[in-house]
Amino acid sequence: MKKEVCRNAFDWRIRQEAVSNEIISGNMSTAQSAAALGNIEQREKQEELLITINTLLETHPEFSETFTEFNQANRAYKEAHAREFGSLSMHADEEN
Repeated sequence: MKKEVCRNAFDWRIRQEAVSNEIISGNMSTAQSAAALGNIEQREKQEELLITINTLLETHPEFSETFTEFNQANRAYKEAHAREFGSLSMHADEEN
């Protein structure tokens, strides 16, 4: 799992650099094309990830239980953050 996360972060950084370089050189259309390509790839990878997660949730009860516990803790954290920081919280407008 860590290898995939690192690879995805590396791919994202490379894409950002390509877009930034095109913007700096004044090639806005090329920058938009590079960004669009990245968005398509990201959507495809996200869909693959969702399929993998759903498969794991269905076939591994331990993973499902851990995933549920994580989501509950994450939701509690975001709610507490929003209460503490109000409108300044990045989680203030999120649906629960």
